[in-house]
Amino acid sequence: MTIKPIDEIRSDPVYFLSRLILLTIGSLVAAFSVVVFFLPSTIAPAGVTGLAVILRELIGAPIWLVILLANIPIQIIAFKLLGGWRTVLYTIYAVLLYSVAVELLQVALGDVQLTDDAFLNAVVGGVVGGIGGGLIYRAGGTVGGTSTIAQMLRHKFGLPLSAASFASDTLVILLAGIVLGWEAALYALVGVFLNRLASDFVLEGPSDTCTAIIITDRTKKVSKAVTEAFDHGATSWDVTGLKKTSTHKIVMVSILRSQIWQLRHLVRDVDEDAFVTILSGQAVYGDGFEPLQPDMPLRLDEVEVSA
Repeated sequence: MTIKPIDEIRSDPVYFLSRLILLTIGSLVAAFSVVVFFLPSTIAPAGVTGLAVILRELIGAPIWLVILLANIPIQIIAFKLLGGWRTVLYTIYAVLLYSVAVELLQVALGDVQLTDDAFLNAVVGGVVGGIGGGLIYRAGGTVGGTSTIAQMLRHKFGLPLSAASFASDTLVILLAGIVLGWEAALYALVGVFLNRLASDFVLEGPSDTCTAIIITDRTKKVSKAVTEAFDHGATSWDVTGLKKTSTHKIVMVSILRSQIWQLRHLVRDVDEDAFVTILSGQAVYGDGFEPLQPDMPLRLDEVEVSA
């Protein structure tokens, strides 16, 4: 099977459609979390949406209008920093759909309230909103506002979305505390924290793998044992210890988290003097793990943030 170059994939109409699907689902899910969980308890979720909730309480400003107007200067800056219209257009689409969906869902659902427990609304709203935001990030867009600022920081400095967003969202939370009360601000803090965790999880996937670094003088035996136990190969190279200036071998192997215990006992049986370091990994692709060639329909697993 011939694998297409990334530039050819990005120009494929099916790839473009997959991005629109992720953006659409993510925007609707994020809007649903605001209307069903945050608004009934008057919780300012985060960013521009949180600011819109605060302004609605103060002056009755429509949430959708505040979201749109506040995003104009932010998207102009993003246009200059994130590579032009190709990147910003996806965010503009998400912002338009998200803001309209917030308004339409309020009309369609009315005063729907699944629970009157504010803390539960903050928790579930944060998780659901994070899932929606993660899908949008996965498609290369944002829901605008501080999310776009976070994407710019991530693009520029490689910061996690959770860390990049939290600083700017803190200002909104403080403002919510002043206007809506400090209890509401604490609920907002819970929602924001869980939102960022959920969005990072959706964006980066579950961390089910790790990499083991094994320093040993019995390289062949360790490598053979690893190959037989886990049914995939290992990599080795020479290293020099600085403390005793002695030469050893390093064996590197990727395994599942559930196999760490087995690896420890396997290495101990072969070389009880070995030194083992386990490094957390986000994902492993290749023989014995996830395939390099995507196999999901509509190229949904080929869509990436840096596009």
